[in-house]
Amino acid sequence: MLIKSPQTECEWEQYFHLRWLILRAPWHKDITTVKDEMEDLNHVFHAAAWDQEKVIGVGRLTVFENLSAQVRYMAVAQQYQRTGAGKAILEYLEEKARQNKVEKIFLQARENALPFYQNQGYRVQEKTFLLFNTIQHFLMTKEL
Repeated sequence: MLIKSPQTECEWEQYFHLRWLILRAPWHKDITTVKDEMEDLNHVFHAAAWDQEKVIGVGRLTVFENLSAQVRYMAVAQQYQRTGAGKAILEYLEEKARQNKVEKIFLQARENALPFYQNQGYRVQEKTFLLFNTIQHFLMTKEL
């Protein structure tokens, strides 16, 4: 398994398609909902796990001026869950954060992902919002 940022148009297409397939399609959301206004900023880092030439997992890190960063859009294809792909993506993003002098990472985790993030050293801070009126999220943080 290789972890890297998408480079070519084809790689970006796979990256966003998997993000949509896991995080939006089950709730009948349009593929345009997987992107936001921060995708192309200089302080944003994208990571994808690759099996050969196929994207099997994705994640994004946004670094802020106050030495904090946010992980968003973490998703791993169902058949590759529990293979270490998610952990490898998160470690890649955390290393990018360290390289940018980040001291604290935060994220909004879906309830079913809490054990995964807790195993990676993240701590629940509070129950936050319901996405699509059904998916409970929790604010989690990790000191680097």
